Amino acid sequence: MPDNSKQYRPLLPVARDAMAAFMYRLAGSPAFTAPQNSPFTDITPSTKFYKEITWLASTGISTGYVESDKSKTYRPGNSVGRDAMAAFMYRLDGSPAFTAPQNSPFTDVTPSTTFYKEITWLASTGISTGYTESDGSKTYRPLLPVARDAMAAFMYRFYQLTHPAVGNDVSWPQCGSTLPSGQAFAIVGVNGGRADTTNPCLSTQLSWAATSSGGTSQPAVALYVNTGNPGTSGSWWPQSNTYGGKAVTNPYGNCTPGSVGAACSYMYGYAKAYDDATARGVVNPASFIWWLDVETSNSWSTDTAANRADLEGMAAYFISIGARTGLYSTTFQWSGITGTVPFTSNLYTLNSWIPGAASLADAKSKCTTAPLTGGGKVALTQYISGAFDYNVACP
Repeated sequence: MPDNSKQYRPLLPVARDAMAAFMYRLAGSPAFTAPQNSPFTDITPSTKFYKEITWLASTGISTGYVESDKSKTYRPGNSVGRDAMAAFMYRLDGSPAFTAPQNSPFTDVTPSTTFYKEITWLASTGISTGYTESDGSKTYRPLLPVARDAMAAFMYRFYQLTHPAVGNDVSWPQCGSTLPSGQAFAIVGVNGGRADTTNPCLSTQLSWAATSSGGTSQPAVALYVNTGNPGTSGSWWPQSNTYGGKAVTNPYGNCTPGSVGAACSYMYGYAKAYDDATARGVVNPASFIWWLDVETSNSWSTDTAANRADLEGMAAYFISIGARTGLYSTTFQWSGITGTVPFTSNLYTLNSWIPGAASLADAKSKCTTAPLTGGGKVALTQYISGAFDYNVACP
């Protein structure tokens, strides 16, 4: 501009040369040496965005136009239609496997429309939602030029789709390891493998967790604790309803010496949660989500009702201090340890963190699986990549 101000010009149509530059940058500006001989007759090495256009051609994202004399052109000054934009984005994502629906989600595109598959893929991902007309119908307007404001929205949604914000969980096995960087959120194990131990690296790992960027449905930092119900074979077992100098209201009645039933199991869980919040070095424990890690590798009673009571005691303590609680387990392990959780249990409405995914894509798909309890929902899923656990925050 003459006054050196900067404008975005949001309503201006996006030209094909600028589209190439947008796509190249969206892909992370990969290393690429532009060819000395142009693949298109209407652009030369001195053409604006020559590198980006030839990169686009080299990837197959754009094939250009075949003219009547069999020459190939790019037509850099032409506006990009919404149909072609869908094709560009589909190819930029690696042309993922997708079966186009028989029934179009838009009234102005049909299975015979050019780029029908790519347009319906774009809609299925949420990158484009189309237009809602005055009669309530949905249209895509495939031949409409893409404006710069809409292109910004498309690219933002595409980036969110292809670069989902993921988190990591770490604990004592990662002591001394170089931890991942750039995590959106972190979940740190408080214990050292059993409910009666402390993670020796807790302070260091909490400092690492504080570098999380946030921006997901999960808090930037959360905690998880080991659980178990060892009975009298453990290092300590309650003999009353008193712990931490306080008489605890026990829904299962009085815990008496030598008993391993629901009442004493409840007190054991309550006591372990009390210790986790007050004796492990966690500052302001009420500010965290505390995930209960329920796995068969720890000691459990053969009485599923007693095991439920144990976990209910843990949840009750965290609830009493104003903290949120969730459940980590596979469906198989959870059902074997706890049986069916009734709606009267304080576990019933807790959210689930589900492990076992084989990949990021698999973890995302597990967000729609059944939660561990009937009243909760799947809030997190976990997959392993390299030496670390990664987690997806579900919508």
